[in-house]
Amino acid sequence: MNPLIALSMVDMVQRRWNQNDGMLAGLDALMGALGVTISMDKTIYRPGEHPTYRISGGVPRGRVAWTSFRNGVNTGEFQADYPGDDLNDAGTLTIQGGAFTASDIGDWEKQILIVPEDYAGDYSTLATGQVFFTVSAAGATATPVTPGATAGTTIPAKSTSFLDAKITLPGLGAVPVVAVAGVGLALVLLMGKK
Repeated sequence: MNPLIALSMVDMVQRRWNQNDGMLAGLDALMGALGVTISMDKTIYRPGEHPTYRISGGVPRGRVAWTSFRNGVNTGEFQADYPGDDLNDAGTLTIQGGAFTASDIGDWEKQILIVPEDYAGDYSTLATGQVFFTVSAAGATATPVTPGATAGTTIPAKSTSFLDAKITLPGLGAVPVVAVAGVGLALVLLMGKK
């Protein structure tokens, strides 16, 4: 089951909108994409430590496909799904990863793609999330971070979703994707009235 093709949230919503020619289907796809988050128990790990990943807001019993980047370069793990990495009936998963080694030192990004159990090729049913963390030399501080709070000088784990994304527009600079989508939706609704 590896139908996995990397699509942006906007692409997924646009494909869903085009397939169904309607607002409700597009909003349904958008809401499914907004709900998925991934977080971790720490922001800094040392060699020998195991990360704990927490995924929530996914489709019940969906499969998780993982992609990893270290120092901005793909590690070779691209949309890999592993046995046992299924979301539960509530659409959540907490899983412990393997221990980091000295060769893992660097800045990391983990991306997830949630694929519904009954996936049939409809890209709008896919959802994505990402989290950032660092693996540092053994002498570095590895402070646990409470969600929403920073501990010491560490940077809190960052869960990103469609709501956090920004688009750079000429003359306006960085604008939240949600604002652009809202304006686009309003225009579509206004143009559709007769």
